[in-house]
Amino acid sequence: MKRILSISLVLAAVSSLFPSAVPSFAAAQGDPPERALTSSSDPSEVLAAINRDMFDIYGLESYFPENTSKFGPYRKDLIRNKLQESQKIDGHYAFEVVYGFDHGDTLIHMNPPVKEYSGYTLAGSSVPTEGTPWYAGWSGHKIQDMKMIEEPWRKEKVTDRYFIVQNQFNKRGNGFTDRNVTLEDSIQEGLNRLYAGKKYSQFIYNRQNEAYKDRIVFDKGAKPSLGGKWQDYVHIFQPPTRISWGYGMIFIENTPGKITFLGIPMAPFDLVGPPEADLSASFEQLPSAAVSGSEVRIGVRVKSTFKNQVTAPFSWSVVETGTDRSVRGVAYSVKGEEGTAPTGRLTLNPNGESVLYATFTMPERDVRVQFNVNRDGDSPKEAYTANNSIDSLPRAVKKITPIEVGYDVLSRQLDFPLANGADITAVLRLPGGSSYAWTGNAAGALSVSNQAPDLYRQFRDDNNPPVDEAGTVITRNPQIKAVVDRKDFGDDPVGGRFFQGAEPASADRIGSILYSGDVVRPWKYEYDYCAEADENGGCKRMETERRTGTASASFDDGTDTKAFLVHIYNGSKTLVQHKYDQKIEGNQDKTAEPKKLYWENEAYKFDVVRWMKDVDAAGKAIKWTAVDGRYERSFTQQASGELDWGVKTSMAGSYKTAREAAKNGAGSKSSYDKAVFATDRELQKFAYPIKSGYYFNPAGIYTFKVKTVTYKPTSDDTQDHKDLVEAATDSFRYGTDLMYIDSGKRAVNIRGEQLSASGGSFERKMGVLSAKNNKGVDGKELLTVSDSYKKTVRELKSSAAREQDGDATDPYWKKVMEGYSESSTAGSQSSYQYREYVKNGKMYEITETTTVTIQINKGNLPLYTHANMANGGYTIRAWVEDIDLSKEKHAYNVLPALKGIKELDIVGITVQGSMLDDLNN
Repeated sequence: MKRILSISLVLAAVSSLFPSAVPSFAAAQGDPPERALTSSSDPSEVLAAINRDMFDIYGLESYFPENTSKFGPYRKDLIRNKLQESQKIDGHYAFEVVYGFDHGDTLIHMNPPVKEYSGYTLAGSSVPTEGTPWYAGWSGHKIQDMKMIEEPWRKEKVTDRYFIVQNQFNKRGNGFTDRNVTLEDSIQEGLNRLYAGKKYSQFIYNRQNEAYKDRIVFDKGAKPSLGGKWQDYVHIFQPPTRISWGYGMIFIENTPGKITFLGIPMAPFDLVGPPEADLSASFEQLPSAAVSGSEVRIGVRVKSTFKNQVTAPFSWSVVETGTDRSVRGVAYSVKGEEGTAPTGRLTLNPNGESVLYATFTMPERDVRVQFNVNRDGDSPKEAYTANNSIDSLPRAVKKITPIEVGYDVLSRQLDFPLANGADITAVLRLPGGSSYAWTGNAAGALSVSNQAPDLYRQFRDDNNPPVDEAGTVITRNPQIKAVVDRKDFGDDPVGGRFFQGAEPASADRIGSILYSGDVVRPWKYEYDYCAEADENGGCKRMETERRTGTASASFDDGTDTKAFLVHIYNGSKTLVQHKYDQKIEGNQDKTAEPKKLYWENEAYKFDVVRWMKDVDAAGKAIKWTAVDGRYERSFTQQASGELDWGVKTSMAGSYKTAREAAKNGAGSKSSYDKAVFATDRELQKFAYPIKSGYYFNPAGIYTFKVKTVTYKPTSDDTQDHKDLVEAATDSFRYGTDLMYIDSGKRAVNIRGEQLSASGGSFERKMGVLSAKNNKGVDGKELLTVSDSYKKTVRELKSSAAREQDGDATDPYWKKVMEGYSESSTAGSQSSYQYREYVKNGKMYEITETTTVTIQINKGNLPLYTHANMANGGYTIRAWVEDIDLSKEKHAYNVLPALKGIKELDIVGITVQGSMLDDLNN
């Protein structure tokens, strides 16, 4: 069995031992053919053959000398031993070029005991004795999974410490070109032969890391898990030849700044055959844990080294761990094509590969995933099938219960013991019995590494001091403290970057914390022995063998994985739309019944806040923050109005005194204050008989009241009310077809519009007065408008104070914000801890009342009827026109036309005779 290489000497001289010339891969011409090696060959012949290979392959002449000034001659005894037929490997010789002598500690695991090292390489590195165990222990990580440093010869953190430099062997492509074998193949073959499929129990020493004894240390054909080839990571000290082993080394950085190394064997080229045609499967992605209900995606990469296209059977098994029950609803795909069955045949191009996926919803149990391709190696034919099947166990997809972060929580502090509080220990042991003793304290550290720095914020591990103690069982119990922040889950309300997706929602993440480390402790060895015997068999001279060294041990390494589930709700974009009345009650004509108007108040946008908290590890709030709401809200409410017309003094009332006087035959002019009615007895049968030519003054007093209730962000008088009052005022009409005479002796109507002659009289034309056309005969003001205004204001109170929990907020506000029963969204508060508060808005309920008085002929100005006005019936009428609200610019413009009143007031006048008749009589 080949052995693992470890460094015991400073490597500063390595670079000078290897020429920098680019190697020639052509064999030297004209050399005599070498004699084939046999069991009787001399070691010098073997060394000569190896040197010929060094020249043929690498262009290096006389590379290995027979003797070195520092270490002495090469060990012919080791070469002589390997010349024995029984020492061949697969019929091939496999030598080691080792200089010097056995050295190092005595290892007592074999009988007889052996020294650690059998000599030195030409570069000065100690060569472990064949069969040497891993006396430094093992971390439990397979060789291919170690955190290797890529191109270590280029990294100062390696070169400064281990004094290595780049050489021609650290370049890809070097190899035995006539058989298409490379240094990469040599490394792979060396690892396969020494470690593939073997358990740690075959290498364990002194029970170190015994818990890993059944673990496989290397998978056949495995490449570095970090990607790339072995040559990207292996620094080559001594290259292989056709018949001799080479030596390389990988440098490992499990903990930042702490670099260890591992020797890598490189097989003789004669042991490396052409690459076998092979199919292999490996997990492309395999989550270590998932939250129940979340989507899990497993990827498997299948590679082929066949030179032709092949088609092979494959099958998946995705089951709940501990049962034979298949996980439901698994979706299978190949190269992104959905609908693939869990079993089938996969076609692979020459030296090609393909990726298959299984996607499922994580159940309530752990999940075991198995996959195989060409399990039996029959289709196509394969000689090696160990890499055809993969299994997620023991690293099943673990179902973990998440730590929850509530809907209203911005961040949560974490405070938990690493590894669930279990002791993390490293056990130191002396190499041997009573001759060994400790000489100092143990030193080292347990490294705790945050693998999710964008999840575990403000991360630190407490209760984890560096090791400096005189013990053999070193125990650490780190306490992890960190903060989980909502914004790391794609939801940042404070920053205004909200979760993209349907809400309510939950976002989960998994974070891992790795822990590992080593401790060392110095020891001494003192053993008295007889250096020279006397002639009687006694001891003539005693000497003491003294050595010093260090023992090392690894802490239990592991991964502490935790899941976090952040609940997300940032409010609803739209709230339930309340139905507000949009109507007019009592909207009939021919009646003076009050008209009640209802409309939806115009909307006013306003901003809201919600309260969110930071909590400690126990979930207790330690800070509250008012966070701007995601959505702007809109205030609206039921607005209303009322229009009520009335007759304060009717025309009948205005003319009552004069009419009674005429009925009673009164002769006093003062009795006829507004009109001269006929006193003729035969005319008393008419309600209002007059003779033309006398004065008949227009009269009447009319009122209406407009009351509105609206909602505004200021307490000012509202234009809504003013415009409705103005529209009502403008809708009043006073008209008559009586004929008057103006100062120019012209026949005119009450508006002063001249009337055309018709027969012995004039054409009738109704004269109409309004607020806008209030002047009549001779420009006299015959219609006067006056009003009185009253306003009451109520502020709709609001408060963003969290402590008041909305109690100080008016129900009208609550009606348009989320999280209240008034808006039918109380469930947002109870289910999602979401309630809105007015950020900085103001709103007022404004009640305005205006009473308008319209008086006809306020000064009781005398207007004389025309003496030639024809006999007959005439009308004086007060009425209200329809109001077209759609022409208004306010929210009530959605209402129908406000119906008028056809006859607010009316009298019928009978003209019978003329004042001229009275003069003639």
